[in-house]
Amino acid sequence: MPAAAFNASDFKAFETKGFQPRMAVIRTRIRPKLEAIGHSLVPGVSRATGGNTPKASAVRKMTLRGWGPMLGIREPGMKSTG
Repeated sequence: MPAAAFNASDFKAFETKGFQPRMAVIRTRIRPKLEAIGHSLVPGVSRATGGNTPKASAVRKMTLRGWGPMLGIREPGMKSTG
């Protein structure tokens, strides 16, 4: 299991040019650490909630849908949802 502590070099992943190369670096450097943190939290959360939590943690995979609702960013050709 990888060390869960992040360091300054991990955050350089977000400076990688290009979407696909940046995602590759995130998958290899950031994701394993997030998974390790999630796995380490499961037992404590399970105890705190009386065992009403999943036995495994998961890092959510987001899909690129072409717009960022929080930022109001929409790519050309995307339909308005509002």
